[in-house]
Amino acid sequence: MAATDWAGYLLKFGTVEVPLSYIKMDEGNEQTPNQREEIKAERDDYTRELTRVTAEGTITKQSFVFRSMNIRERRALKNVMKSGLVDEKQRKYHVTYWNDENLRYEEGDVYIPDITFRRREANEKTLVYHEFTMTLIGYKTSEAVS
Repeated sequence: MAATDWAGYLLKFGTVEVPLSYIKMDEGNEQTPNQREEIKAERDDYTRELTRVTAEGTITKQSFVFRSMNIRERRALKNVMKSGLVDEKQRKYHVTYWNDENLRYEEGDVYIPDITFRRREANEKTLVYHEFTMTLIGYKTSEAVS
């Protein structure tokens, strides 16, 4: 598979793909790929010429909206995520994802901030959660997957 080939998934933790059926495809799913960090920007008082100093490398930030799930499905997703776990305390994971700017799969380490879960239903047989959003923030420039 060439790095530019679509392989039918948006996100993989370690070597395990997140099922597309778990992800809601609507306006809540978004990606800001290849973000640059501006260290300093200033405009010359006389010429008004802009000078910018930009940090090396980029990061990608993305959010996925997951559909409502029962406890069995939530456990399955948690097991998928464990496949890419690097540091549990830091919520650091190694992932492969589709980069919407570069139009290819890239991989790297991400941080996942706190996720808020809302329970929709609870009874003697199951527990059901509302949809929830998971945000992934890249640590540094990702590498293309070939």
